[in-house]
Amino acid sequence: MAAAHFDHSTTNEERRTVPSEPVAPTPRFAFGGMLLGHLILGQARAETAAE
Repeated sequence: MAAAHFDHSTTNEERRTVPSEPVAPTPRFAFGGMLLGHLILGQARAETAAE
């Protein structure tokens, strides 16, 4: 994401040629982050309850 700020032309070209690639990883990453965060929180709650 940070590279897009420095190189606007490359980002625009990529969006024109392959519109699906820049968009596709974002929902997957967000969902993965939510799932990972949920698992970590669940583990923390289980440990707290065990004590």
